[in-house]
Amino acid sequence: MVTGTTTIKSIEDIRPGYVLAHQYTLLEHLGTGGEAEVWSGLDRHGERVAAIKLFHPSSHTTVRKVATFQDQISLIAGLAHPNLVRLWDFGTSDVFNYTVMEYIPTDSLARRLKSGPIPPREALRLAAQIASALEYMHAHGVVHRDLKPTNVLLDSKQRVYLTDFGLARRVTETTQAFHTGRGTPPYAPPEQHLKAYISHRSDLYSFGLVLFEMLTGSLPWGGDPPLAIRQLEAPERLPDPRDTDPSLPSALASALRHLTASDANGRPASATEAFDLVAHAFEESGPNTRDLTQSLLASALRETPERLGDAAWRAKEAQYLFGQALASSDDSWTSHSHFVFMDVVYSRPERYQLDLDDTARQFMLRGALAHGHNVDHWWRALADADLRLRVCEQVITLEGQSAAARAMVRLVAESVDDVYREELSPAALARLVDLAARSSDETAGSHALDLLGRSVQPATDWQSVALDSTSDRKLANLALGDGATAQMASWFIGRTRSETAIEMLLDAQEGAGLRRVLPALVSVREVAGGLPRSAPAALRLRLTLELARQQLAHGRTALLRAYVAAALGAGLGLGVHAYASFRVPGFLDFARVLVTLGNGMVFGPLIGLGIFLTRLIVQRLQVMARLPRMALGTLVGALVVNLGLVAFHSLALGARPTGALVAMGSTLIALGFGVAAGLSPSRWRRSLVSTTFAALGIGLSWQLYLQTGLTPVLFYEFDQPVRTVLLVLLTALLIGSIPHQADLSEPTRKERA
Repeated sequence: MVTGTTTIKSIEDIRPGYVLAHQYTLLEHLGTGGEAEVWSGLDRHGERVAAIKLFHPSSHTTVRKVATFQDQISLIAGLAHPNLVRLWDFGTSDVFNYTVMEYIPTDSLARRLKSGPIPPREALRLAAQIASALEYMHAHGVVHRDLKPTNVLLDSKQRVYLTDFGLARRVTETTQAFHTGRGTPPYAPPEQHLKAYISHRSDLYSFGLVLFEMLTGSLPWGGDPPLAIRQLEAPERLPDPRDTDPSLPSALASALRHLTASDANGRPASATEAFDLVAHAFEESGPNTRDLTQSLLASALRETPERLGDAAWRAKEAQYLFGQALASSDDSWTSHSHFVFMDVVYSRPERYQLDLDDTARQFMLRGALAHGHNVDHWWRALADADLRLRVCEQVITLEGQSAAARAMVRLVAESVDDVYREELSPAALARLVDLAARSSDETAGSHALDLLGRSVQPATDWQSVALDSTSDRKLANLALGDGATAQMASWFIGRTRSETAIEMLLDAQEGAGLRRVLPALVSVREVAGGLPRSAPAALRLRLTLELARQQLAHGRTALLRAYVAAALGAGLGLGVHAYASFRVPGFLDFARVLVTLGNGMVFGPLIGLGIFLTRLIVQRLQVMARLPRMALGTLVGALVVNLGLVAFHSLALGARPTGALVAMGSTLIALGFGVAAGLSPSRWRRSLVSTTFAALGIGLSWQLYLQTGLTPVLFYEFDQPVRTVLLVLLTALLIGSIPHQADLSEPTRKERA
């Protein structure tokens, strides 16, 4: 016995995934019966599925009841018969008692009866096994107390397994019901309704009613009121089965009435005798039936053949479930418990001697995604990426939201960049849109739109619809929301250039106002590079200006860092030049240091502003094509740099510059930053280009000054060419490299959201 430990406060708090007694992971709730909840569960080694009953607190709140529970479980733990479900484990906790029994996944007598009566030959075969199990239990002093079709389970070979006798009683003990109350009324004998003494003959009464239902397809009078209630109120006998099926033998009514006598002493003495009565009723109909019943009695009651070993039995049941599910025309998946039962076998093909092909792997991967169980294993097992895609497409199209989300996450994680619209069905694409629209989880919605974006090729021109009109409108409605999902929906509309979505956004503007619709339209404008001609020209201009503002003004901290870096580079460049050019012998002469700091701090920020504006326009202003914005950035930057150098010459050197050399040098400096920002994303390559152009602007203006006498960008010593070259390179290096140490790349749409 394992004693359970738990942190839950009530049995109603239990959910799938709860780990019972550190050993059993609960899979799904199978039903409620009497005073217990029935779950399926997987043991911690992942090698077998169990049926777990959790008994409500009212059934074990006293010390006496706990002791009774443990006594009864100890009793049935020793039962071992081919037609009894086996008890594997049991335990107690502060909240509930529980039993762990083997899980029979394939069928039950109740489900068989939904299709109508069972042919006599098959009914007798099943009845013989039920009788065999009852005979064994009664021989060990145990009564079942709740025999009914739902408690008669059938495996793939239609072998019987009696279940739900987890708290059956010894016939010598008190018969006050514990787990089933008065049993299930339509099948319970009169004494059980009266809570009177119960014996093994009580089970035979239920056996007779089960036999009647098997042969006729229904209980007497539909079970309402139960036969036992009629018998308690007045003398009443079981109806003649031939009233329902005239082909049944005439002696059958007498045999079944013997089993269902209101007085327990009037019933057969044993399960074997009960079956003999029914079998003899059929023997009268001909020798073939006599041979059949004798064969059934011999095999089921006397030989009690042993069942297959656990591994072999699990393999056969799993293969049966697999075949049934594979052949089903129903697009919905099998139950969670059934899939895990199959997975126990199919995930260990070597152990169970199975040879899996890709069809089986696809089938199991779909189930793994549908139920969220062992996904990693089956994803790896199906190595073909195209087949994985097909499975994920099925799950996205046909399964629920959670399963579809798992499939989407897998595809996005795999970076399936070669998945285009031609490969995903229109139904799958429409489902992705629907999942994004319906999901309350923004992450799931983002995954759906991300996968949708990977799966649809961008349009080269505006088109009436991108997917279908309904999906396009859902995307437009998503784009009107907030957060990452809205941004991605807008991006997709712009990428696919759907006029239907744009029309819906423009219609929404009339009701909600431009401010509500503006973010979505700006995003569409950014991705598509414009709006269709049906959009008003004034709106298109407004969107262009708004997008330009967003691109230029986003990220104040990044802008400040970039400007400070540009000002620092220009200031240090001017400072180094001033320090080297100051004609005093002292290395730390006060006047020399003061002039150096003054030049750098006063004129560096102004020249740095020009450099910053050039970088900002070229790198950020994506509303313009590359060459026009490079030209604009260079022009604006050159004007400001030129202004800074003119101020430097006028205020620091005391003479207004003459000629165009300063303007030329300013243009080359700005052009260097414009070219660098527009060509290479590498920080060090940009620094090299900017430094080269800055050195060219400063050095060329000095050489032209020597020839023309016009004012250069900076003055140097006439007779020290080597020193001049070194100073030009150092100054250019500081001006050209330091600004690029602060990133000024265009922000993503998500960052600006």
